[in-house]
Amino acid sequence: MWNMADKEPKKPRIRKSPETVRERAEKSETKRNKTPRLKKLGVVKKPFKKAAALGKKEYHPIKLNKETKTGKILSKRVRLFPRYFSESWKELKQVSWPTRKEVAKLTFAVFIFAAVFAAFVRAADFVFEEIIKKVVL
Repeated sequence: MWNMADKEPKKPRIRKSPETVRERAEKSETKRNKTPRLKKLGVVKKPFKKAAALGKKEYHPIKLNKETKTGKILSKRVRLFPRYFSESWKELKQVSWPTRKEVAKLTFAVFIFAAVFAAFVRAADFVFEEIIKKVVL
C-alpha cells in the first residue's frame, strides 16, 4: 500500500520575472560590444582604413580668389566620399537588429493586421454600396 509519508514534498516553483526593457537593452549592448571574429584578424581592416582615410580627405578642385563671389562658391572644399555615407554607416553600427524569431513574429503580426484591415474595408465598402444603391438608385 502507498503511504503519504514515503512521498517527498514538492519543491516550490520558482517563477522568473519577465525581463525589463532596461535589462534587454543592457543584454543587447553587451552582445554588440563583443568584437566579431573578422575584427580580430586585422587583415581585413587595412584596406578599409585606407579607403576611409581617402574618403575623409578634403580636396580643393579649383583655387580662386576667395574675396569674389565666384571664388567663394568654387573654392569650397570637396570630399571624395560624402560625409552622409560615413555618418550613416556609424549609425547602422549602433542599430540593434531583431532576432530571426522576432522578425517572424512581427511579420506574422503585419500579415494578420493587413488581413483584418482588408476585411474591414471590404465590409465598409459593401455597406456603403448598398446604401448608395437604395438612396440614389
